[in-house]
Amino acid sequence: MAGALLAFWALLPGTAPAPTPVPAARVASKSSAPSPRARAAEAATRNFSVALDRAGAITDPTTKALALSAIAAAKAQVGDLAGAKRIFDQVNAMAAKIEPSSREAWVFVLVPTAEAQGKAGYLVGARAAVARINDPNFKVFALTPLMVSQAKRGDAAAARQLRAQAEAAAATIKEDYFQLKAVLMIAAASAKLGDMAEARQLCEQAKALALAMKDESPKALALGEVVDIQARAVGDLAGAEATAALIPETLNKGMALSSIAEALVKTKETTAAKLVIDSGRAAAAHVIDRDFQAWTLARLATAQATAGDPLGAATSAAAIADDLVKAMCLAVIAAQQAKSGDAAGAKPVMSEATAIATAIPDAARKAELLGKVGLWQAKMGDLTGATATAEAVAAIPSSGTPRVQSEKDEALGAIAAAQAKAGDSAGARASAALIEDTARQAKHFCAIALATAWAEDIISAEKWAGALGDPAARCYSHLGVAEAAGAMAQGKTKPDLEEE
Repeated sequence: MAGALLAFWALLPGTAPAPTPVPAARVASKSSAPSPRARAAEAATRNFSVALDRAGAITDPTTKALALSAIAAAKAQVGDLAGAKRIFDQVNAMAAKIEPSSREAWVFVLVPTAEAQGKAGYLVGARAAVARINDPNFKVFALTPLMVSQAKRGDAAAARQLRAQAEAAAATIKEDYFQLKAVLMIAAASAKLGDMAEARQLCEQAKALALAMKDESPKALALGEVVDIQARAVGDLAGAEATAALIPETLNKGMALSSIAEALVKTKETTAAKLVIDSGRAAAAHVIDRDFQAWTLARLATAQATAGDPLGAATSAAAIADDLVKAMCLAVIAAQQAKSGDAAGAKPVMSEATAIATAIPDAARKAELLGKVGLWQAKMGDLTGATATAEAVAAIPSSGTPRVQSEKDEALGAIAAAQAKAGDSAGARASAALIEDTARQAKHFCAIALATAWAEDIISAEKWAGALGDPAARCYSHLGVAEAAGAMAQGKTKPDLEEE
């Protein structure tokens, strides 16, 4: 206010007051005070350091490698490419020392690590990770996202080389079905590169592999996989319809048609989608395997909701015999209904899903299903409902059964992460506090800390992370704080991060 008055008086002739001298100490303190972005940069450095320290305390080597890879990826995201490369090299060095007996477990480290290095622009490291993968199936899993990341970075030549490498690996796969899956992965990646002719050709190659199968049931499943990629990844609806026509109604024709319906919904062709959904439901009535029939009807119902008919979708879901599948389907329909603007209509649908889940006698299945319900509640903005569901999961008696406790922890971790992404940092922390084995759910703690830093402040998030005992949980929590602080230091806002 004083500054404004001085400025006002200065405009009047002959009335400007003499300037008030400012003590030198005050001038120095103002000029030396760090800016908010500088403070955020200091917090990022501090929390990255703690995350690295706690990663070093993790005893399981694969968990440690995944944590280090996550730290490296985050460092790359905030612009510290040199630091990211050093940590990625550390992970690659760990992989180089693995014993043959441990290589199978390490595949689940090397695939995401290769992808993370590719996104960070560290192709040398990514190739080193891929070179450690002996199984051709997983080699394709690693190479296809690398193709896409290099194309996005403008390195078309590297993308083509990686595709050739992926195709060579796929050709060595002996099992027909897995070879088909690998070829379809390359087709989907090619479509993301914009090479639609190559993508369609690969789909035809996969289709030929499927038709060469002797047993009808695996053949039908394989053809369904082809339809899914043709319709949803490549956008070749005519080709997808021709492939779906080869599948018997008694097997999975209805599931294949649901892929086509989803693709039509995505392109806003809702009238055509509804006709395909009707055809899929008619085909599903002839399916012999009742479990598969339930999942087919669920997928068709969710496509119906996305096509703008949530009430009809809920009615369709009511016909599903399997309670677990029905409840999952209703939860997805409710979330879609809320997303379309009908929050009031979504509540009774979600309530029905919750009631079905709560009544399931098997404790492990109940925990699994309530976890899905809570996740979708958070996604649809029903944060109070998500908190109540998390508490219901925690209240399920484990009775000393590891499987039940594992499902409970998995459900609570998923709900907590969804609450965090929905902006309910306090609810996310409360749900996380109910997890018994935090080490197994540590990855979710990154999202919780990230949300706390954005919704509240860096200090609160850092304090919460520092109070955690498990090294993995603390590592991922400080990583979340570092990610938020690093983004703030770059001048980014929360919406910027969500768009990325």
